[in-house]
Amino acid sequence: MKYHYCNEEQLIRDIGKGDSNAYQFTFELYYEQLCRYVYSFTTDYDLAEDLVQNSFASLWKNHKSIIITTSLKNYLYRSCYNNYIDFYRKNKKIRESLEKIRYTEIQNLQIDMEINSEDFNLKKKKIEKAVNSLPEKCRQIFILNKYEGLRYKEIAKDLGVSVKTIENQISIAIKKLKKELKE
Repeated sequence: MKYHYCNEEQLIRDIGKGDSNAYQFTFELYYEQLCRYVYSFTTDYDLAEDLVQNSFASLWKNHKSIIITTSLKNYLYRSCYNNYIDFYRKNKKIRESLEKIRYTEIQNLQIDMEINSEDFNLKKKKIEKAVNSLPEKCRQIFILNKYEGLRYKEIAKDLGVSVKTIENQISIAIKKLKKELKE
């Protein structure tokens, strides 16, 4: 059955009543443009679709209690934006935690080296050799972060790449260094 509405107020009322045809009509009307809107923040289309779908799921789940004082379109855009902000804040905390763990691992590696002073120079040479064996971009990023103390965001800005690229390169460097130093 094809849904037809006279005006937006009627559409909002029908969604509030739980009319699945009104909901489906709204989904088909706004889904693609909302995905493009959220994609402009995320640059990840799959993530954008997930966030938009979460907004529509929330609309349907809470249809009886939602009060829309603006247009339905504005309400959906705001809902999608809020979902993006929530996602960003949650992932920011995760990234910061991972950065702390990585930093601690490097510090622990340095402390272990200092404890055994007889092997310190040998280990230092091994580390230098291992660092020098990293791919050039990976080595550059690792040195900027671990030796010069620059934060991921600063390195990303200086090199003109994303923070995610910096995270990935540091992760690759740490894995390779651990592997080489175990040998």
